[in-house]
Amino acid sequence: MGIAVHPGDIVSPDDNGVMVPKATSGAVVKIAAARDEKETGVIKAPLDGSDIPELSGMKNLRLRRAPASENWW
Repeated sequence: MGIAVHPGDIVSPDDNGVMVPKATSGAVVKIAAARDEKETGVIKAPLDGSDIPELSGMKNLRLRRAPASENWW
């Protein structure tokens, strides 16, 4: 069993054997580039003095502390 690969398709060999059809490759490349840019920014942020909880969105989370009587772990 296999999959048809056509001229212009993007084949990215990895554990999953990903293949992107030419018709959708432009959109996939844009999404991948945006994700790469975001990840690069997150990696550089602490070096620039940025607040990691704020960047990750965790600063807005409201956490509750479990009562001592709750054995949740």
